[in-house]
Amino acid sequence: MPRLQFLAGILCAAVLLAAGQTPVTPPAESPADCGGNYTDSFGELLSPQWPQDYGNNASCVYRIIAQPGHSLSLSVNTFSTADIGDTLTVYDGANASSPVIGSYSGHMLGAGDVINSTGSQLYLSFSSDAVNGTGGFNITYRDSFHCEEVTIPLCQTLNYTSAIFPNNLNQNQVDAGLEISQYSPLVQLQCYRYLRQFLCYMYAPPCEGGESARLPCRRLCEAAKSGCGPLMERFGFQWPGNLDCSYLPSENSQTCLGHELLSAPVPSGHSTAEPVSAQPTPVAACPDPGSPDYGSRVGGDFGPGSTVQFSCDDGYTLHGNSSLTCADGSWDGPLPTCRAECGGSITNASTGVLLSPGYPDRYAGNLSCTWFLSAPDGMLLRLLFNNFSLEDGKDFLYVYDENRPGDQPERSLTGTTIPASWLSWTHNITLQLVTNTDTGMGGFSLLYESIPETFCRDPGPILNGVSTSIKVLYSAGQSVSYRCDAGYQLIGNATLTCLQGRQRIWDAAPPVCYAPCGGNLTSANGTIASPTPDPDNAVGRDCYWRVHVDDSFRVMVKFNSFELREIDAYLAIFDGGDLGAAPLANFSSTAPASADVYSTDSQVLVLFHHGPTNSYGNFSLTYIEAQKKHCPDPGTVENGRRYGDDFSIRSSVNYTCDDAYDLEGRETIICKPGNPPMWDYPKPRCVLVKECVDPGIPENGQRDSNDTSVGASVSYSCQQGYTLVGETTLTCRSRPGFRPRWDHQSPVCEEVPIQLCHDPAFLHYGTYTPKTHHYFVGSVVTFSCNSGYVLKGNKTLVCLLGDSRGAKPRWNNAYPTCEKAQVKTSSARSGSNAALGVSLFVVLALLGVGGVVAYKWRRKILELLQKSKTTNIPPSFDNPMYEVPANNTDDGPSIEQSAEA
Repeated sequence: MPRLQFLAGILCAAVLLAAGQTPVTPPAESPADCGGNYTDSFGELLSPQWPQDYGNNASCVYRIIAQPGHSLSLSVNTFSTADIGDTLTVYDGANASSPVIGSYSGHMLGAGDVINSTGSQLYLSFSSDAVNGTGGFNITYRDSFHCEEVTIPLCQTLNYTSAIFPNNLNQNQVDAGLEISQYSPLVQLQCYRYLRQFLCYMYAPPCEGGESARLPCRRLCEAAKSGCGPLMERFGFQWPGNLDCSYLPSENSQTCLGHELLSAPVPSGHSTAEPVSAQPTPVAACPDPGSPDYGSRVGGDFGPGSTVQFSCDDGYTLHGNSSLTCADGSWDGPLPTCRAECGGSITNASTGVLLSPGYPDRYAGNLSCTWFLSAPDGMLLRLLFNNFSLEDGKDFLYVYDENRPGDQPERSLTGTTIPASWLSWTHNITLQLVTNTDTGMGGFSLLYESIPETFCRDPGPILNGVSTSIKVLYSAGQSVSYRCDAGYQLIGNATLTCLQGRQRIWDAAPPVCYAPCGGNLTSANGTIASPTPDPDNAVGRDCYWRVHVDDSFRVMVKFNSFELREIDAYLAIFDGGDLGAAPLANFSSTAPASADVYSTDSQVLVLFHHGPTNSYGNFSLTYIEAQKKHCPDPGTVENGRRYGDDFSIRSSVNYTCDDAYDLEGRETIICKPGNPPMWDYPKPRCVLVKECVDPGIPENGQRDSNDTSVGASVSYSCQQGYTLVGETTLTCRSRPGFRPRWDHQSPVCEEVPIQLCHDPAFLHYGTYTPKTHHYFVGSVVTFSCNSGYVLKGNKTLVCLLGDSRGAKPRWNNAYPTCEKAQVKTSSARSGSNAALGVSLFVVLALLGVGGVVAYKWRRKILELLQKSKTTNIPPSFDNPMYEVPANNTDDGPSIEQSAEA
């Protein structure tokens, strides 16, 4: 009961107290339930067990339904949950498939925050995990303002007929009427002559065309409090807090109601009507006999000879006299009692109530109570349970059809869950309560009613779907429609119709909601549910869902539920349309889904695998289009270029430098996923080149320096037996706008070929020098004879090249010989001496001429060799490592031409 309604009830009890009656203390406020359906125009949404902690493992659903065309608003009074694991999600519609307004946890909502719907329904889901379930929430909801015809009797005599609701206390007209009616005793006592107007302005304010109601004037409230407050205080009660005058506006025709009633200021502590003192009613001849618990009394005259009648509420039996008569100041019998019996028999049952023994107190142990119910022929009996609490698994309520208690019961009920309604097949049923030896629990309360047999029964709900079924029986021609939950496909008829005929039946069996094993999904959003078990599965299954949203978006996967039980079952998500794509996530019974998954592009592949059993558990996920994420622009490089303008995840860009610069860093960088996405390496930079490329060292040669900077020089030489082909010295030259280059191409070392003339071997009666046994082209050998012998032939031989290509080297003349000298007379000695001088001259001359000839032949041979080698050098010179001098006109070595004398 709202606080104001409760207080008004106490006020009414206070007036009765003045007549000698005792007010009843109201029951303490019970903890709030977990969720519920709300159709009033105003109310409170409370976390489970409020105002206590909501506890662990809560799962509550709150459905709010306003009038069609109206909207709803939520106003937060208090909100505090665990930061992680406990969440309140608000959906803008009738179920969890509606758009999400927001998900809140921790202290994300504060007092005064408002959440508005776009339609006439809101769906709230609250869940908590297994730890730290402390705190809670208190949220007020209200319907949009609208005008209604005044139906509250207390306010129908005022000068307006239309009131705006919700009123100033956020109530609809029904609640307002119940609450204001409890102030009727004060109005009748006329403790303030305008109390009726003040109360109606608060509870049923006139509809004046605005979006909200005006409040009554503060002075009108103060006058009512001044006139009626003292009467309330006389019986120990204070003026109600929700009628606090300090919150009302001051007198102004534009802002408050009732200013025209206030002709003059009201002095403090006074009223325009004097307070009325309540006088005790004279004591009657008989005392008030009271009323039995769970019953009522008819008759209020307690004078001598008067009679009062007693009756019990439905489900209770009266024990004692049903009437009492006052005689000589006392009643002629004790007050009767009303009890809930253990069993009974009811014939011609039409409608009534059955209660467990002692209800609402606990039932006793060792009970066996049987109720027989019989309706007229052609009628069926329906049971509707209001409350149900039996010791789970120990105490049972059995329901039998056609008075057959020994047969199998139609229903065996136990525990604390309120059973669904049940309709019999015949007009006779039996209920039997059986309890064990333990003390019982709260028991049950049910309504029975007889129903004509000419109806179709409720076809019932379907698994993983919803229906429009709102009643138990349907007339011919009426229909029930079915719709599957997100992620399921409907197999069968979506609409069932009750057929005409003597026995009403539906035109088809209820449909089935089936979750497919895989599929191609191209909508902007959708739901994937764990596949319906396959009874023929013997080896396991792989289910593939290919999701492809608009190419300008990426895919976000959000898990609604995930509970895999099979050890081999897993769910994998790939960043693309096939198994070759990069894996994004892999979930299993030991690694359940815990966070949203994002793709880098517009496609994902969802793979679910399970083994040969069908007890793999279940999951549900929703995919939606999400904005693509990018890496920040990496920028360009100075003295270089960047190639690529796509900065999305896993894209890459490339960098190059101008000719005179080298790239320092990575030539290619890749955008890596992350929060936020980042490049895998920093942007490179272009550095000015200040050195020539290393010219290298020729094989079988050496270099005198490793300095390759601009202006430096390096020199080359070859090992013995090799000759240098090219420039001996290279210099690194700078070039504006281009890389530095060497001024010549690197030289090479080439092997000098070995070519020998035959060894003279042996000279009879003489000798020769040198005796090296290796006579290269150009070598000179000198011959001489022993004493007493004379040299015949050339004294000197020179080793020459062969006469034709490929011919072996040869000596320039035949080998000489030594012959014995002839002895002459002394007269001829002078002539001999003269001949000797001439011979000596000739020999010397030949030696000189031979030396010149040998030198020229040797030079000619070397020049020919040089020319044969240089013919292997390319005729042009175009190498980026080297710079060709502008004045270089050397076409290669020349061979001197000479004539031998």
